[in-house]
Amino acid sequence: MEKCSDILRHVTALYNIPSILQEEKLSAKFSPRKLSSDIRYVAFEEYAGNDIFEKLYQENRLKGAATFSLLFNKNQMLDDGVVFRSGQGFPSKIENQVFVFDKTISEVEYEQIGDYLFVENEVSLRYLTAECKNSLRAYATKEGIRFNDNILQ
Repeated sequence: MEKCSDILRHVTALYNIPSILQEEKLSAKFSPRKLSSDIRYVAFEEYAGNDIFEKLYQENRLKGAATFSLLFNKNQMLDDGVVFRSGQGFPSKIENQVFVFDKTISEVEYEQIGDYLFVENEVSLRYLTAECKNSLRAYATKEGIRFNDNILQ
């Protein structure tokens, strides 16, 4: 398995998985952010090996909907020239500071959330980690979701 520092996580609602598989890509249109400056971008968290961000996202952005974490190989994306954006005009992990103030998470947990990176429009599923491809294939098979298995090779 890749080192955590080489992995980007995108958390999505389970109900998005059939469309993501059928379209063979992760698209910005699956973002629950509809009035934000980053609406045309796929958001990623630099994965730190924990589930703190995923739980916050599920409880606060998706109102408890079940989620699936899509894990992408950052180095492979960089090698292929994928451009990452962050900084001014984009949300950052600091938006989660409110959950420290309201005691949903501790300061230590907040520090374990990775920084955010954004890719414009869409990202191919070929950048998924091998482990994530296997998990996604198993989930799709269990749920009877039809998809082109070649995208998860």
